[in-house]
Amino acid sequence: MAEVTRRAAEVPIACVTLLEDRAHVVRRGAIRLEAAGERVRVERIAPVAADRTLSVRASGEARVVDARIRRRAVILLRDPDAAQEGGAGQGAGEGTDADAARAALDAELAALEMRIAEQRSELSVMTRQAAALDQAAALSLSDLAQDVAWGEPIAPDWPARLDEAAAEERALAARQVAAERRLAELERERERLKRRIAALARPDAEERADLEIDLAGPAGASCEIEIDYVVPGACWRPWHTARLEGAGEDGAAIVEIATDGCVWQNTGEDWREVELVFSTERASLGARPPRLASDVLRAVRRSEQVVVQTREQEIDTAGLGGAAPARAAAELPGIDDAGEVVELRAPGRATVPSDGRPYRVRLGSFTCEATTELVAMPELAAEVLRKSSQENRGAAPLLAGPVDLVRSSGLVGRTQLLYVAPGERFELGWGPEPDLRVSREVDLIEERSRMLSSWTDRMTRIRVRLSNLGAARRRVAVTERVPVSEIEKVKIEVDPARVTDRARPDQNGFLRWTVELEPHGHRQLDAVYVLRSHEDVVGL
Repeated sequence: MAEVTRRAAEVPIACVTLLEDRAHVVRRGAIRLEAAGERVRVERIAPVAADRTLSVRASGEARVVDARIRRRAVILLRDPDAAQEGGAGQGAGEGTDADAARAALDAELAALEMRIAEQRSELSVMTRQAAALDQAAALSLSDLAQDVAWGEPIAPDWPARLDEAAAEERALAARQVAAERRLAELERERERLKRRIAALARPDAEERADLEIDLAGPAGASCEIEIDYVVPGACWRPWHTARLEGAGEDGAAIVEIATDGCVWQNTGEDWREVELVFSTERASLGARPPRLASDVLRAVRRSEQVVVQTREQEIDTAGLGGAAPARAAAELPGIDDAGEVVELRAPGRATVPSDGRPYRVRLGSFTCEATTELVAMPELAAEVLRKSSQENRGAAPLLAGPVDLVRSSGLVGRTQLLYVAPGERFELGWGPEPDLRVSREVDLIEERSRMLSSWTDRMTRIRVRLSNLGAARRRVAVTERVPVSEIEKVKIEVDPARVTDRARPDQNGFLRWTVELEPHGHRQLDAVYVLRSHEDVVGL
């Protein structure tokens, strides 16, 4: 390209695909060549753009010869409306406008200092007046006490004089408080002025980047330019909002689920009126074989004692089944997509400034019928909670993330949601019921060792009390738990005769009751189990 014409061109951001820890930016625009060879500069792209991901394509009569990213440091002058561009080591110019602004701020600061001095002087006078009034009041009360002690007659205007002195003290105290408030405001204004003066006194540096594209083609030719690159400093996470309506005594309700994409980005370029695509693809995960390590086996003598310990085992799934089978909850550092890449497209264009703050973009919503019930798990919380069960009627899965809970009274709390496939049922908790109370007690009733036996029995009682403080009848589903043993030398037995309603635990040790609470009524639930351990067992 013997002769190259240089000019700036506008190629706006058209689409941004957000990943877990980065973003794929696509710019599109039309360019008309003014000469056979032309160098086009696209200004103010993200300085953190990865050079090796840069791709520039031209469709039409022109072709792309070369493309590169030029980065530079911009030194901002003391005049906020001017800037000097160049290397990072260049200094800042002065400028008469900046000097005038600095002089105006200095004059404003001097006037403010005078006002602060006057306010402090006025406050000092008020403080002395308050001390004088206190002293006068103390002397007056002392004289009155002496007159009473000596039997002197008390003037009839004494109460009026005392009331007048008290009113004067109250008025002075109010003026003193107002003066202190004005002084604090003036001091805050002085600090703001000092910060503005300090900002004008020093130059600020900013990193900027431009994209240079060399185009070749006949003069007057038109072409469509598409630029894409990957930038770090951007991420997204799913965020849901659930609204519950019409939760009556029959349990029927309507639940509306709305899904947002919460976006953070600090890439150095603002995304204005762009199309957003939210993807769960993990581009940073490479395919590499695992490292092989030596697995050394050693023979050791078997211990005669059995060392055991109690542990908490969570039994959770991401859903309740339905059109899609229930799936074990995954623990991933990013977004749980059940192993299949999901792409969610925002229905409208959005604007996300480069300031690192969260911005929520609506992705979709659906409404479904739900069934609600009151549940109590006293071991986890001493509360009776409202729980709803509903089906994912949306076309896309509900990704794991926080859920804002909204009822008729407004926002009532926040919970978490695991991955829920389309057509799968899931549950949501809506907080405690204010008129229901629950308490739980665990007591060791008896511990004995049988004669001529190597087994020890420990009898434990669990007692749950429920109370209804409201005027309506309530039905509560109560879940309690007894331990479950996994070894032969530790046995746990539950006597149904000593369990309320002869309830039996399931394979996971859960006992369940359905309790009917009358208005202002109460109910007690008991469960007794025996833990039998062999003498070889230690650790319990």
